[in-house]
Amino acid sequence: MLAWPDRFRSETSVGAEFERLAIDGSEAWYESHATPAHQLEGAPARSALEGSTFARFGDWRSWASTLQVIQRLERDGKEIFLVRAGDTSGPATTLYVEPETGRVVHVDGMIYAENVGRAGQRVTFSDFRDVSGVRLPFRSEMELAVPNLGEIVLTVQEVDAGVELAADAFVLRE
Repeated sequence: MLAWPDRFRSETSVGAEFERLAIDGSEAWYESHATPAHQLEGAPARSALEGSTFARFGDWRSWASTLQVIQRLERDGKEIFLVRAGDTSGPATTLYVEPETGRVVHVDGMIYAENVGRAGQRVTFSDFRDVSGVRLPFRSEMELAVPNLGEIVLTVQEVDAGVELAADAFVLRE
């Protein structure tokens, strides 16, 4: 679920295991099959807020404190800008942006994952479709720099735009 521009909720399940993340604009809450609902703080909160897939679309420029085009290159026959999202004080996410559309098609960066800690991540977005005037990817392929995890493929099956949501739809509390 998302309410543009800064409220998201995602729920992922595989068998009996699940993860839930809720971002209400300024706070991030998380729970899983192994962890009760709790507010994220520090690096996990920054990772959730800045690394959300939803933050990559629409006005993605509003999610980073500093943006700098670091390289212009050709990839798959198309021009791409590599944009560093973050200052030089530490690791930062690199966005691969189509200059003609401003669309993010690939991301390299770090995430904070439960039971793993900080890990490198590479995400490629494809199958872009129009959803109420915003081009969103219906396929995301994620690879984490964790040897025992394979590629994670997320596909959007259905989108309902303009739906009325309950006031607490983006709240995940203890």
